Amino acid sequence: MLEELAFFALSFIPPASHASAARGAWLARPSYADRTSASQPFEEDRAAFGSYSRGGLLGAQWLPRLFAETAEPHAILKHAAETAFAALHGDRRINASAYAAMRRGDSTLAELLLCDMALAAGAFERDIADDLAAQKRVILPSLEDVLVELAQIAPRLQDVAPILTMSLGISGRIFPEEGSVALYVGSFEGPVRLASRESGLLVLHELAVLGSASEKNADYTKMERAAIDAVNVLVRGTAFEEDQARRLARLDLSALPEPGAYVELSRRVLARLRRPE
Repeated sequence: MLEELAFFALSFIPPASHASAARGAWLARPSYADRTSASQPFEEDRAAFGSYSRGGLLGAQWLPRLFAETAEPHAILKHAAETAFAALHGDRRINASAYAAMRRGDSTLAELLLCDMALAAGAFERDIADDLAAQKRVILPSLEDVLVELAQIAPRLQDVAPILTMSLGISGRIFPEEGSVALYVGSFEGPVRLASRESGLLVLHELAVLGSASEKNADYTKMERAAIDAVNVLVRGTAFEEDQARRLARLDLSALPEPGAYVELSRRVLARLRRPE
């Protein structure tokens, strides 16, 4: 529940001109947001989120990875919300890597989101959590089959265990941590076969972005364009080509350079996808 709630919380941060610096930390509002009173604390603080996002967006996007323990989500959230953020250092319930990333900048936005998450947790669990869990149970087996199929053309997928998170919608997030990565992908309400195939391609895209991010002087637009181009080449002539075209048609790519703008980077990303880690 904590990861779903954290992504839900992040969706209330208003988009701004500087949001691209956080590699799309801003998320589209989930379709279920209007069906739960869990939205209320976040709606009330939207103006404050906008004020604090310039210095705190990069750190706040680590919220889904903040908690090392999730067995008692309400107690953990209450503790985190009532404790000064600096005082959470060394707490065994806190993920040290995520906490360190969040402490590198202004943590005010993250602290405000944590307080609102604590206020919203009861309604989120009552109104939404069971439905999201049921959706995941339906999609996950199909997604696992898709990833096996995709791994035939992208062996790098063999070493990845993505986390399906319905609050992400058609978005994905990847968090580099010590010796590993945590990769989250969403899905959409629709035919399971189509949803799982697009989610599988989203996993592939996130890995491609990670590969482009390892290059020097790679900014958001460059990483996204090179990743999309690499995946397009990878699926060309396969059963996934149509799925990729459909997935991209859902996105607004107007802020990105034209296809083929970073040919050499795209080739290097493609090579990484084609070999196991």
